[in-house]
Amino acid sequence: MHHMYREIRETPEALLKVKRKMEEIREIAENLVEKGIKRIFAVGCGTSYYIAVGGLYPLIKYSNIDVYPLPSSEFFLNYLNKVDSKAAVVGISRSGSTAETLEALKRANRRGGLTIAISCNEEAEMLEIVDKSFAVKVEEKSIIMTKSFSTMSYALSCLSAHYLKEIEIEEGKILVGELEKIPDVSKITLEKGEVAREFAKKFVEEGIRGFIYLGSGPAYALALEGSLKIKETSYSMSEAMPTLEFRHGPMALLGEKIKLVIIALEGDTLEVTLRLIQEVKEKGHAPFVLTNSDKAAEVEGIYIPVGLNETLTVPVMITPLQLLAYYYCVSKGLNPDKPRHLVKYVGRF
Repeated sequence: MHHMYREIRETPEALLKVKRKMEEIREIAENLVEKGIKRIFAVGCGTSYYIAVGGLYPLIKYSNIDVYPLPSSEFFLNYLNKVDSKAAVVGISRSGSTAETLEALKRANRRGGLTIAISCNEEAEMLEIVDKSFAVKVEEKSIIMTKSFSTMSYALSCLSAHYLKEIEIEEGKILVGELEKIPDVSKITLEKGEVAREFAKKFVEEGIRGFIYLGSGPAYALALEGSLKIKETSYSMSEAMPTLEFRHGPMALLGEKIKLVIIALEGDTLEVTLRLIQEVKEKGHAPFVLTNSDKAAEVEGIYIPVGLNETLTVPVMITPLQLLAYYYCVSKGLNPDKPRHLVKYVGRF
């Protein structure tokens, strides 16, 4: 069994580790409020950056605080002037040793910002240089990040929800209550996501040579990460973009052995996503759709009716996309545990 597949299957157990330490996350959120934080940056590299995009979404949707999910390098090269004592910088790294993320946190410290680390390594170097930290031991032998994505996404979503609750935003109380469900919901998405095997095999048989992933709101983070898994494991060209951006140029690629993958989540963006799906079908293309809405259930793809607020879906709805990448990779005769040119973390820049 490949490490990547085994580690995807271990996701619910990894999420339970976060749930058991939820009080630590609540205390960090409480500290953000006590410090009067006005701006929150979440930074990481690759998959960890996509965690920032999805995990901060509750704050983007429900609060008035300034929120910046950024690649670590872009943060310290171009955004440091926005960091002062009223800014918090959350660094995200599986290993806790990623060079750009360490540099981002060090420079934020020098600017007087409140620094926070989220990692899957309880002995990470990153934890020693920040003001606050949250870490759970989640080991992955595969270079490809899978259960660690879900784990750290869950942790950042918890931080966002608890912050909302601490500043007495009504939605925060609701989200904190829903957080408890996530490990159990993960078991459902894991089992139902196994149908990805059939679709992946079909894509190979059809000669699909590239992918475009579309998502809006929290689904955009899923699109980014789903697309990256295809690149890392199968060396296929893949691109991710916000849903309606597809209409502004990239739609010309339809018909070129490109498979369109659309993430359609219940919530504010569902109706426009459904309209795009219909528009694409009218042009003779059958998109692959990952959805939790019965309004899109009849479209080719994976339908998993999870009962979560859309802002909390990222840690669980990523699993079918990970499985799709895994099965597409092995159907092409490739080994996902040995992606060329990649290492577990980049220790210098």
